[in-house]
Amino acid sequence: MKKKITKPFELLLDYEQKSLQHAVKLPEQQEHGNAWSGIGFRLNEHFYVLPVDRVVEVLMPAEALPVPGIKSWVIGLANLRGTLMPIIDLKRYLTTIPTQITGRSRLMVVNQPGGQVALLVDEVFGQRHFQPEDSCDTDLPEDSGFARYSSTAFGQEGRTWNLFDVDRLVNDTDFQNAAVA
Repeated sequence: MKKKITKPFELLLDYEQKSLQHAVKLPEQQEHGNAWSGIGFRLNEHFYVLPVDRVVEVLMPAEALPVPGIKSWVIGLANLRGTLMPIIDLKRYLTTIPTQITGRSRLMVVNQPGGQVALLVDEVFGQRHFQPEDSCDTDLPEDSGFARYSSTAFGQEGRTWNLFDVDRLVNDTDFQNAAVA
């Protein structure tokens, strides 16, 4: 009885065919068409979204060195991936109430005139996609510090995502002048 000799390449092709028969299919990619994309985050009980192209990266809270003579909402300076940048407690800036850092707290790094700044937020939810028909009114009280930087929103899955105007924030003279008077 003569034994059939299989070449190594043919053997590999056979293994590939067998493995493809048992492969799990990947989830289908959703087409977002003319959707608007942003990074969702939370401050207190309010939900926000920043344009995805304005967020440089999202990081775990980092140790910051306090800087004397600055306002209380500036936590300090930190070396984040080789870049020295200020860390701002966004909730404290908007409400005077400091953020309680938890396992869900994150730093959202955004560009501003003169460099980058890290904004401390309560929680980050990742990328969100909204269709034009998702546009709705903001749910922020008009007399709050939160409403100062959000005039439009998106509704999705029973939640209002307020569009946070980071350009208005970083160009605000109150934000730019962190020195104690």
